[in-house]
Amino acid sequence: MNRRKVVSLLMCLCLTAPVLTGCAATDNLTLLKINDNGDVDKVTYGYGKFNARLTQALYDVTYQGYMGDDMWQSDPSNMGTTMEESVKKTILSNMKEQYVLVKHASDYDVKLSKKDKQKIEKAAKKFMKANSKKAIKELGATEEYTVKYLSDKAISDKVRDKIEEKAKANVTD
Repeated sequence: MNRRKVVSLLMCLCLTAPVLTGCAATDNLTLLKINDNGDVDKVTYGYGKFNARLTQALYDVTYQGYMGDDMWQSDPSNMGTTMEESVKKTILSNMKEQYVLVKHASDYDVKLSKKDKQKIEKAAKKFMKANSKKAIKELGATEEYTVKYLSDKAISDKVRDKIEEKAKANVTD
């Protein structure tokens, strides 16, 4: 085989590999890298995709009946932004906020109890069983992502409550 054919074959394989292997190969790639005073954390593409797809499914169930099939391309706030763009920004913002709250959980003496962890693991297993293989694939769901999502949500909610409790904000007329 001459060099040109080998290069063409390799290029063809490189371009078709993602199609043949599916998106799972990209799930472990880093979506966000967070450098916090030398401590490096990352958010994987797979976890970000799971967050986005889960949110999309929740929005579909909640709003599609009211807004119709073109809801993702609509501009409900008349601000020149589609609902899709707006929700993407919201998801990223929520993930960042949740990351910061979880990162500072120890500052507020917040952690999950053994019982909390057991409930989360049980809920994650139930979620995985309750959804079809097709739905799981479309969501990009794994039990690991589901446990992380529920754990981070529980911790961030507790930290947020502690912050609000500590602020003791009084709003008057």
